Amino acid sequence: MLHRTFFHIMKAFISGIDRKVYRLSISACASVARIRLSKDRVVPKASLSEKTTEKHFKSLIRPLSRFGRKYRFNSPKKGRKIMAQLLGFVGVGLMGKHMATNLLKGGYQLVIHDTNRVPVKELAGLGAKEAFSPKEVGAQVDIVITSLPDDGIVDLVVLGKDGLIESMKPGSILVETSTVSPLTSRRVAAKLAEKGVQMLDAPLSGGEVGAREASMSIMVGGKAEIFEKVLPILQKMGKNITLVGDQGSGSVAKAANQIIVALTIEAVAEALVFAKKAGADPAKVRKALLGGFAQSRILELHGQRMLDRNFVPGGKLLTHQKDIAIVVDLAKELGIFLPGAMNIQNLWYACMANGLGAEDHSALVKMLEVMSNTKVLPG
Repeated sequence: MLHRTFFHIMKAFISGIDRKVYRLSISACASVARIRLSKDRVVPKASLSEKTTEKHFKSLIRPLSRFGRKYRFNSPKKGRKIMAQLLGFVGVGLMGKHMATNLLKGGYQLVIHDTNRVPVKELAGLGAKEAFSPKEVGAQVDIVITSLPDDGIVDLVVLGKDGLIESMKPGSILVETSTVSPLTSRRVAAKLAEKGVQMLDAPLSGGEVGAREASMSIMVGGKAEIFEKVLPILQKMGKNITLVGDQGSGSVAKAANQIIVALTIEAVAEALVFAKKAGADPAKVRKALLGGFAQSRILELHGQRMLDRNFVPGGKLLTHQKDIAIVVDLAKELGIFLPGAMNIQNLWYACMANGLGAEDHSALVKMLEVMSNTKVLPG
């Protein structure tokens, strides 16, 4: 009897049952054949006819085998891996490329698309599958992640010709990580909902370094049950992951984040320009401030960038200018007075007019240096 029992267990393995289902099959076998399992042997506790046992066991294991095939699990045999979930990813630029890389490293399979084929080819070399339109991505997966520059491109990729909306199936999920207006997030989500597609707005904070190190803060808006489904995926890209509220709440949180970051960069730049012009060593002033109440991540990282004259973008100035424009426009619509955001917007415009848009947002210090006739250098 026992050799027949284990024959059917091994058959279940080949059909693709995972460890959990394997344990269920063992339990089912034990209950029908009334056997006791120990670490190193199987001991019959009572005997039933082989024919009866086999018949009952087959009736129990058959649906489990179908379950295993449906969800593409592999057997728990040592050295064999569970087949990875297939995800879609559209937009593999400065941030998206690192996010996609971390998902691949985390065991997911990806279908990717970007109009810039260079990062697509790089990721294909890591095992990702290339697609040539958002529509092609959406047709192959149940979950799509987008990382795009602005509202217009989000509209084009999601709702435009050959966009995701043309191929995503009812019940599938879009995780939209771009920094866009909350109004855009809600409008796009409403359009997708008409097709039975769910959406989370899940913008990110942490810059290129955070994307590369999978340490980003992710602010999410949408339904709690959808958030729970995609949380394991988000955990491969970030650490501080918060469901803020309903649709659009993630985008609201990101807008608030960008106000704080922009004003803090401006404050650090002002402090270092002030220190230099007043005759103190800005490097030593920064070091002193890092030990006090003025300490911040931006003083630590962007203050050092300003001193080192390192403006290779981790977060582009033009992107932050776009983000603050979202804040100012929404504030006007809602009747909110934000003097700091409006002032920093003017400084961003001055930076853009002087050709600094492609540099890191810490390059804001250059405009203050020009207006103060000084340069933030150590010494």
